[in-house]
Amino acid sequence: MTATHIPVGKPANNSESRVFKHLKESLPDGYTLLTNVRINQGGHGFDFDAILLGKHAIYVIEIKIWAGLFAGIISIGRWSMMTVLFSLPQRIRWLRRRCRRVFLAEI
Repeated sequence: MTATHIPVGKPANNSESRVFKHLKESLPDGYTLLTNVRINQGGHGFDFDAILLGKHAIYVIEIKIWAGLFAGIISIGRWSMMTVLFSLPQRIRWLRRRCRRVFLAEI
């Protein structure tokens, strides 16, 4: 049970290769993973790390090799990397509180 992987171009780095392998092995049958796709339109080129075709949706995946804790508010499109060091239990508690606040703000 794995997704179909169609490599269109070569991975830009080892991190991309690892993510592609993980997605291919983790996703069930019925998903198709297109990797390192370049689409030219109107004189401009658009590069996509991965495009995942599912049964009911198409996902565009951008892969970054950053490490750390990221937080964001979807409604305003703001994301940031947290620089304060937390232990894992502190991070989980912080994320739960933050998600509740953001979710309640959305309602």
